[in-house]
Amino acid sequence: MAREASVQLTLQNALLMYQFFYPPVLELYFTHIPISIFGKDVKITPSARWISGLILQIISIMLSAKSTFFPISDTMTLSGFKNNKLKGLIHYIGQMIQVILHLLFATGVVYLLKVNKYIFYKLEFYRSSI
Repeated sequence: MAREASVQLTLQNALLMYQFFYPPVLELYFTHIPISIFGKDVKITPSARWISGLILQIISIMLSAKSTFFPISDTMTLSGFKNNKLKGLIHYIGQMIQVILHLLFATGVVYLLKVNKYIFYKLEFYRSSI
């Protein structure tokens, strides 16, 4: 289960980084279209919509991190009980650092793939217009 959650966590982290470096075009849309909440029209700015979306993404990232790290620590604990060789705190910390480094590397790769795809399309657009 931790492998599926780590893939999801990697993608979510890369998308969050992408949204911070390249804010959506919705930020430039200033026409304040009212949203109906409980039958009342409420005006919410595009910035508030973007920030609330980021907050939901961060909550989702924290839940994915929980579902990534807890099975790893549970598996290490249960294998220690099974073999009658409990691991020390240093071993747990080393394993978590290894997973964190793997996630950071994978997040950077996914982010660069997304950015390079965007840059490639932009370059193709400029070449075709010349």
